[in-house]
Amino acid sequence: MNKSFLIFALFLIIQGVITGCYSNNDTGNIDSDKPDSETDSGTGSDTTTDTITVQDTSEDSVAETSETDTGISTESDKHGYYFIAGDWSGYGSSSIGVVNGGIISDITESFISGEGQVCVDGILAINYGSIGALGMTVNQEQGSGTIKMWRPDTHYSGIYVDINKNIDTTIRFEFAASDGIIYCADNVAAGGADLQWSDFTKACWNEGGLVYNPSLGFDKIQIYAPGDEAKEVKFSYCLNEMYPIKVNP
Repeated sequence: MNKSFLIFALFLIIQGVITGCYSNNDTGNIDSDKPDSETDSGTGSDTTTDTITVQDTSEDSVAETSETDTGISTESDKHGYYFIAGDWSGYGSSSIGVVNGGIISDITESFISGEGQVCVDGILAINYGSIGALGMTVNQEQGSGTIKMWRPDTHYSGIYVDINKNIDTTIRFEFAASDGIIYCADNVAAGGADLQWSDFTKACWNEGGLVYNPSLGFDKIQIYAPGDEAKEVKFSYCLNEMYPIKVNP
């Protein structure tokens, strides 16, 4: 074996070792990319946390939407506070009637029948015409000043009303119909009561008054404590639930 051959063989061996070293270093770089990948995965984990945060925000948004799904704003506007009572909707009000001297509390919140209560209290003047009334328009869109008639016809059999009497006083339920006559039901009991249309008569505190015909419309209802000619009347009552009773709902 000559000297040139040995030198060439040695050269090949050295070159192979060097190539192997470079190859190992490249593999090391690939392995070193794995921690980077795992770090990216960690960043991905952070992204997942961000996604959860977004989902939380989305849930909050859904909750806010569900609060307004009824279409009612709980804030007052220039017309007052809005009431929803079954198929009736309109603005609530409190009133002492046409006779001065009585006192009644203001409406301070919106009302949705069956989801809370609205209360009034006060003192009535010594006069039959003094009243402590809690009422609402029954066909008025929120934000609108237009009040429309509502007519039960044969679709409704009467009115359900549930009240609490914090002071034992007479309570009446009344409305002015489209024929110009005021119809009322006298001595509405505390607790739930189904008032049929035949219970509403003209001058209901007297017997034999004209009975309301449900083909007539009306645009507002009110419940009230009536005054007395002999003494001041203190009253305090709450409305829990109220709605027109559907026939075969």
